[in-house]
Amino acid sequence: MKVSVLQENLAGVRVVKTFVRSDYEMGRFREANDSLMRQNIKAVRMVSVTMPLMTLLLNIGVVGAIWIGAAPVPTESTPAAVGPIRTGLTAVAQGPCRS
Repeated sequence: MKVSVLQENLAGVRVVKTFVRSDYEMGRFREANDSLMRQNIKAVRMVSVTMPLMTLLLNIGVVGAIWIGAAPVPTESTPAAVGPIRTGLTAVAQGPCRS
């Protein structure tokens, strides 16, 4: 019983101190919030640059694999040969199958 009264008193003191220092606490919050916002903006900028580059590199690799894979096939059957190569690349890009 006495412990709960003591806890309530200490919590009340903390709340009163926070209200008294509201300008300071608001400043602290604003600084932390601005810092977090700057970090998030940097992360979004980095992703907005790297994702298109990675997609471009992936597509260049796919075109190269199709080109190299279809090169030994005679010209009249090239469209038929590209299909299985593309299917294989798609399966590899999706990752391992789990049963």
